[in-house]
Amino acid sequence: MSQHAESHALASTTDLLASVTPAASATPAHDTSQHEASWWQSGLHNLQRSFENVHAVKHSLHPHGSALAGETALGSTAGASQAAPALQESEQMVDALRRAHPPGGSVGALGRLLGSFGVIGGGAELVHGYHELKAGDTLQGTLDTVAGLGGLGAGGLAMLNAPLAGAVALPAAGLGMMAYGNHMSREWNLFGEGADHRPRSSFDMVGDYMQQAYTGADKTLGGGVAGKVVGGAMAGMTGLATGTVAGAANVVMGVLGAGLGAGRFLKQAALAALSRRGS
Repeated sequence: MSQHAESHALASTTDLLASVTPAASATPAHDTSQHEASWWQSGLHNLQRSFENVHAVKHSLHPHGSALAGETALGSTAGASQAAPALQESEQMVDALRRAHPPGGSVGALGRLLGSFGVIGGGAELVHGYHELKAGDTLQGTLDTVAGLGGLGAGGLAMLNAPLAGAVALPAAGLGMMAYGNHMSREWNLFGEGADHRPRSSFDMVGDYMQQAYTGADKTLGGGVAGKVVGGAMAGMTGLATGTVAGAANVVMGVLGAGLGAGRFLKQAALAALSRRGS
């Protein structure tokens, strides 16, 4: 995998991880540690009380431990009314745990760390986008530039622990994966060569389909204003349909490419570690 592809994987993968990291609460910074300790203490207390209630229910239903079959039915009937309060309290405890949200704490720190990676990866994508635009690769350069800006924005929000970080990170990761997948579709030569005798990306193919739709409609109507209007409408509909499919396929290819890149990196790291260990 090229250095270009690796930077795509770094940016989009870290943005994706940051997007699924729970956002920190709005607790002020100076109260975070105290709020976190209080939350965990309350949670542990609720769990302990729930376990105690489970034992109380078990004892109410089977007061003599290992009972005979007839005694079990009698004990269950007689103990049901005694078990009801304990069961109700357990339900309340579990519901309280379900509604509780942990404070920023270590989760917020993880989000900020991933955000810093997203900023680095986004910056690398911006650099690649600049060089691609300079070299005349307008489509891929634009995709990388937009994805890089998204990575910088999402990563910066995560580093600032902003409430919108989680909501922004997933679209940014999607943009990164889409740009990366478009690059990989060209690198894997999935759609043949274009008029310039270079491998086409999936979005290059969409552009070719749009051009064909426009030209076909324009020729059918004999050119003129009607041909151009209908041709433009046909090109737009073709671009919308094929572009949606190509965008989704790019995201899939981006995830696949990032996974392959991560696997290759881990393999190389393991081989390097074994080599050092052997020497």
